[in-house]
Amino acid sequence: MKDKITIPFLILLLTLYSCQKEFDTKYVHIEHSWSLDSAVYGDGKILLNSVPINDSILAVANSYSIKYIYTNNLKYTFTIFIPGHDLYSSGLVRPSLTKDACVTRVDKNNLAIFNTYMPTYMNGIPVYFSPTYSLSSTSVKGIPPATIFNSGYPIIKSKYTLIPYETDFTAERAFFSLITFDTSNFCNITSTKNIVIDNSESAPFYDGAYYSWTFYDKFFVTYYGQSFRIDTLGNVKSLLSDASVFKGKYIEQMFTLNNHLFALGWNTMFVSNDQGESWQIFADLGGTNWGRIQYFNVGSEVYAIYLSQIFSITLNGNTLNFQELDNDGLVGNQITSINKCGKYAFITTLSGLYYRDITTLNTKKK
Repeated sequence: MKDKITIPFLILLLTLYSCQKEFDTKYVHIEHSWSLDSAVYGDGKILLNSVPINDSILAVANSYSIKYIYTNNLKYTFTIFIPGHDLYSSGLVRPSLTKDACVTRVDKNNLAIFNTYMPTYMNGIPVYFSPTYSLSSTSVKGIPPATIFNSGYPIIKSKYTLIPYETDFTAERAFFSLITFDTSNFCNITSTKNIVIDNSESAPFYDGAYYSWTFYDKFFVTYYGQSFRIDTLGNVKSLLSDASVFKGKYIEQMFTLNNHLFALGWNTMFVSNDQGESWQIFADLGGTNWGRIQYFNVGSEVYAIYLSQIFSITLNGNTLNFQELDNDGLVGNQITSINKCGKYAFITTLSGLYYRDITTLNTKKK
């Protein structure tokens, strides 16, 4: 009886096996609009800033290193390490980069200045600036760190940078150092000028993040809840002195478009038509997500990012127009900067460097 059951069962199995079709499994490579640069890998993919050195070299940086991408051969790079930094203790601290010079906070008492490309400190040590503090017992002392979307120590003409280092809340005074340096040879500091901002006649200093930008060869600074414009001679103008416009809303972002200077703070967009001399309210962004967008000047163009989304910004009369651009390949990656170098547009993210042909950068999102 057992044999009568087994033999028909084997015949059935052989019949089913002979009727099966063979299937080939093939993996299809999906081409994205934005491609990941495989030359940047490991924890080096956590990128915060970028700058074109020339038409064929792009520098990309995080808090502890600068990597150089040869845009004619995307898989060849070399790396330098920023002195006094490592990824885990420094966090997401964005260094200030121009094609000639880099300025970065080493710790609260030291600032490093060196050539961006092939820095001379590789044969020795970089130039350090250390502030001289007052003897006040009521002041907060130390160079403030930069933030993820703001470099903190911007550079004018590859020779000037401005550093806040002490605030006396009781006396309502803030202390800055205007540093002049030479990028030739060993990137020497040639002079420093102390600037004291007496804020007793306006709103008091209070807790708040530190931001700084440069436009029209002037520094624009937000420091402990106050915003100022400071030129390379050390002249200071309080931006919040026009209380009818700012109403105590300090500035958190700035960009230029069509000869207008725009500023954003506390969900309000401000605009200046005279290089920051006078201001007016441009738009109230309350109740929208527009105040959370980050703006980037790239040459004469302005781009904005929100997480992994990209927008091109244009001005039509009194209206800012936002056109969302194709971000295929970037979804889920936090964008930190956008630049152009050679024939490519580049985007740094917290998870890698991405690129696409520069002629397709402004492709609209479908």
